[in-house]
Amino acid sequence: MLFTLLLFMLCATQAHAEEFNAGIVQGLWYSQEAIFAGKTIRVYVAIRNNTGSDLSGTVEFFDNGKQIGRKNVQALNGRIIESWADWKPEYGKHELSATLSRIELHTVGAETQEVEVISALSEDTLFVDFDTDQDGIGNEEDSDDDGDDISDAQEAADGTNPLVNDAEGQENEEREAETTAQQEEDANTQEQSNVPRGLERYLTDSPAENMLSGVSTYIHDLKEDLDAYRSHQSTRAQDDKKASTTQMRADGFGEIARSSSTNAGASPNNQFNFSDFLKSLGGLALALWSKVYSFLLAVLSWLLGHPVLIQVGLLALILLSLIKLAHKFGARPKSKRM
Repeated sequence: MLFTLLLFMLCATQAHAEEFNAGIVQGLWYSQEAIFAGKTIRVYVAIRNNTGSDLSGTVEFFDNGKQIGRKNVQALNGRIIESWADWKPEYGKHELSATLSRIELHTVGAETQEVEVISALSEDTLFVDFDTDQDGIGNEEDSDDDGDDISDAQEAADGTNPLVNDAEGQENEEREAETTAQQEEDANTQEQSNVPRGLERYLTDSPAENMLSGVSTYIHDLKEDLDAYRSHQSTRAQDDKKASTTQMRADGFGEIARSSSTNAGASPNNQFNFSDFLKSLGGLALALWSKVYSFLLAVLSWLLGHPVLIQVGLLALILLSLIKLAHKFGARPKSKRM
């Protein structure tokens, strides 16, 4: 009786210890070969199923015992599937693992069965380093951590920080200095623009000073608009000149237009052409007017650059007008003789 009981317990233990031909394929792999601290990568694992039935379960990923991902998986009979988790490692040593749990077999025409598999665990150990200069070489192996072409040993001897790019630091300082200089220049320009430019500089705060200041501001704005117009006209004239002296050939290459052996203004048989003469004369007049027009604009711009002259002229004109009005309406009427 005792022997029969022991035989039954042994058979029951062997049946419970039976493991199915399925589980995690040995090894973990990663989305990139070089793994550095602070950069997110993906951890992969593969699960096979050779049980003769469909299989489902849960894959969990751990980093130093802390879960970093969890996914439910399903694998048909005879298939290998993959699962993954995103991981952003920190500096130092890491014990990575992936486990397969809650495994169930789904057989057609039978109830779902919870089972154990041959391999339910995969592990890997690695060291994650920093890559300060992002050259693909960890600082532990890199002789120049910050990538400034100065070795770590030399920086240690010089007393500088091997993790700070000295060249970039110098560039940043130069950039900051340029920015500061530009800001100071803009401030000076703004300050100069606020300085009185006309007769108001000789007056104290008064309605007359405010009026003259407004006139100076208007003259200054008018000068800026005129200078912008002159610059636009000059650019346009240069473009027109280029267009008139350059022709495009049929093959798309530029060709300078040159006069033929025939004299300009004459027909091929050397006869006088009045129409061409008028065109030449009109072009000459237009060119002369363009020069005169540009000169007048330059003179006007110069005058606008001196608000005092314009204000003095305006005051003189007002004074002259008042004198004429006084002479016209203030003269005594002549008495008629009896």
